[in-house]
Amino acid sequence: MAILLVPVIIFVLILAETRLFAKYWSRGLGVSLTFEGGPAEEGDTVTIREVVTNRSLFLIPMLRVDFETDNGLSPLPSSGASVTVSDHTHVLEVFSIHFYERITRKMPVRCEKRGFYRIIRSTQNAVDLFGRTVTDLELPQQTHLYVYPRLLSASLTELPFARLLGEAQTRRRLFEDPFLTRGVRPYTPDDPERSINWKASAHTGALSVNEHDFTAGQSVLFLLNLEDPAVLFPAIVIETAIRLVRTFAAALLARGIPVCFRANGRDTLTGLPAGVPEGSGPSHLTTICEALSRIDLSQDKTSAEDLFREAAAVDPYGTTIVLVSPSQRDPVLREAAHLSDERGGLLWYLPAAPDVKLRVREPGIEVIRIDTTLVH
Repeated sequence: MAILLVPVIIFVLILAETRLFAKYWSRGLGVSLTFEGGPAEEGDTVTIREVVTNRSLFLIPMLRVDFETDNGLSPLPSSGASVTVSDHTHVLEVFSIHFYERITRKMPVRCEKRGFYRIIRSTQNAVDLFGRTVTDLELPQQTHLYVYPRLLSASLTELPFARLLGEAQTRRRLFEDPFLTRGVRPYTPDDPERSINWKASAHTGALSVNEHDFTAGQSVLFLLNLEDPAVLFPAIVIETAIRLVRTFAAALLARGIPVCFRANGRDTLTGLPAGVPEGSGPSHLTTICEALSRIDLSQDKTSAEDLFREAAAVDPYGTTIVLVSPSQRDPVLREAAHLSDERGGLLWYLPAAPDVKLRVREPGIEVIRIDTTLVH
């Protein structure tokens, strides 16, 4: 009789374990995903830290943890993770975790592309002692990683930057400061009466005026046009334009020259055209790098007309406007010519292969090619 009860007892135990496991396995489960080693640059390797905690009395023989992020992050083969790449990068990890146990793993990831990468949730499902898979569990995650555009090599940018620096210094506006006086000089009919120094005039017997010192103000505005240069084109030309702004901004800020940029590519967080107002210092460079990282080329871009329209009210003396555009489409040529006429010239950096024909004919526009075949 006792022997006949054994199968019944086993069946009851299996049924009880299955139902209890399905109901309570996730009660004490915690999964945390964080990026370590950021912000990064294109080509760097960072780490995704995975922490799985089981605060329950259930042994989880097999726990599948999967998450996804945008393409551009590639787990290295040494990580042992299962990776599927489609519209996103999908990562699957398998754990076996005992009750009241904590497991930490670190997954090395290579940053293949510039971008702003987020992991906003992970999905878990478990397999019980008898091989039965229970319902998926989603847990929110709040981690992100900035991958900055890579700096272009000095051999590629040294001479183009020297031209930009010369342009900025030539266009700088000198502001007369009434609080800084270098001395006095003889009065001329062009001097306003309020500048006469009556005490010095009485001393010398001739009209004299104060000679004020000057303060120099200058800044650089990059207009970053990211529209497609042709129907078919290598993606490197657009990324080179973005890298060029980062490279030149870093060099200008290091020399104390304020920098800002405006683009017609959209910010992945706001959906608005990307851009950063004028500023200076190391923290401003970080702001620029982050904004460039967040440019989402998959979203529709605003028109070239809208981009150039924002430059119309910029001070023509105190600010040097620099166009960075791989595209030479007719609207760009038309707006660039108009801006050049208004400002007495325009500096245009054109990322392109050597075989791309130059379409710019406006004499006031100076085009400097950036050979994209030399960008690695």
